[in-house]
Amino acid sequence: MKNKIRKILLTTSVVLAAFTFTACGGSDDNAEAGDAAQTADDSAENAEDSSTGETDNELMEKYASVQELLDDPSVRESLEAEISNAGMEESGMSMEVLAEDNKLVYCVIVEDSSLADALASNLDILEEGFDDSASDMGTVAASLSDAVDIENPVVIFRYVRSDGTEIASREYTAADATAADDTAADEAAAADAAAADAAADSTAE
Repeated sequence: MKNKIRKILLTTSVVLAAFTFTACGGSDDNAEAGDAAQTADDSAENAEDSSTGETDNELMEKYASVQELLDDPSVRESLEAEISNAGMEESGMSMEVLAEDNKLVYCVIVEDSSLADALASNLDILEEGFDDSASDMGTVAASLSDAVDIENPVVIFRYVRSDGTEIASREYTAADATAADDTAADEAAAADAAAADAAADSTAE
């Protein structure tokens, strides 16, 4: 059962990685419309940008809230398409992307009651899954501030039963992406050092 749970969590992580940036990047239609609207003023704006040091992100109009972001029809359509394409139903789960207290919430709904019970009984495996998602979720939190007028954005990864009862959840901030990357770099360095030591020992023998 634990191996099955790990496989399901891996599937969930892959799904998240596939569309985490959909919510933060806005729509292609919006980008094209923005490009068309700015074409006439590009020369003047570029001159102003050089003198003020403003970046494209600072000039781009942001959503007022996470809810407003998710209410954008093109963003919602993209999210729903990604969720549909993921085929999570085959694993007895579904997913919703929500706004909650101006936080972006990825909510995995475990429709299968036996699977929900198994997850609740193996919270250590869920925690491993949350750890594995730290880099992706932290990166989403960091990029969320580019799309939404919000400071210190938070992204939540949550598992719930079909009745809405929470099984487990984790909050992520931009700092989690940095921490996860640092941990990965440290582990890679340690592995390289161990490999070098093993090679040296082998040569000495």
